[in-house]
Amino acid sequence: MQQSSSHVCAALDIGSNSFRLLIGTYRSHINILRKELITVRLAEGLADSGIINKEAMERAIVALRSIASLLQEYNVQRVRICGTEALRRAHNRNVLLSECQKILGFPLEIIDGKQETMLSQAGVFSGLTIPEDNTLIVDVGGGSSECIVSDTSQLSSVSLPLGAVSLTDSFFKNDSQTSDNIESAQSFVQQVFSPYLMKIKPLVSTFVACGGTATALASLHLGLEQYDENLVQGATLTHEELKDIFNSLLQLKAKERCQLPGLDQGRGEILLGGALIFLVLQNFLQTGAMIISDRGLLEGIFLSQV
Repeated sequence: MQQSSSHVCAALDIGSNSFRLLIGTYRSHINILRKELITVRLAEGLADSGIINKEAMERAIVALRSIASLLQEYNVQRVRICGTEALRRAHNRNVLLSECQKILGFPLEIIDGKQETMLSQAGVFSGLTIPEDNTLIVDVGGGSSECIVSDTSQLSSVSLPLGAVSLTDSFFKNDSQTSDNIESAQSFVQQVFSPYLMKIKPLVSTFVACGGTATALASLHLGLEQYDENLVQGATLTHEELKDIFNSLLQLKAKERCQLPGLDQGRGEILLGGALIFLVLQNFLQTGAMIISDRGLLEGIFLSQV
């Protein structure tokens, strides 16, 4: 990484739930000029069909056009655009790759799970003062969860094909948060994560959570009327506090959750599934309070090019 750059750069994370944009410069730290989050739900229905459906593709194109205007407004000279789990799985991914090149004038790069975990780690460590060894970082995205332990173990990183959108689509569609569905979803999360967690648990003393689900849970815990990244950054959630939030979310329908303060558009629809994933992880790891990082993949993408 260079020590300084006066060029205006941008990072764009094409996620399963949202497109996130960061525009800024770098001079020993990221100087943020603009951050945007656009809820696209790219992975909606993907688990059943294997393709990005027509409605999701249309939402993606509208989002890309909005982002193109911002890149032009800030005279962005360098952009890295990364696609994650939804594009790794979609059979018609080339349609979006072509549209992105046409609309933005920059290529869309589909990164693998290992690249995603490393970029997330770089983003987290750029913003938190935490132990560089024996720290587990988990980014619960829309379609996958990236996990990495900050040591040299060959078991340290993995991308698991389960996220807030995919768990919601499988168990909580149409407000179907019955006790049976909750139990089934919890068992499924344990089934997906347990083989990895069993191997890395002896290595882990600190647990850091990043991504949209984690920051939304922190915002609710802090009682924020509007999201404030400075307050969310470094916030902590104990297992009991997270359980209380989860139980509160259970009492609400998806539309009611979407109206909760401090959440980005549409987050309430998938927050129950995302919260359950973190609840299972925290219960298994027993590392004490979970530390929340507002920084993660997006900042890692940005830092990778300056």
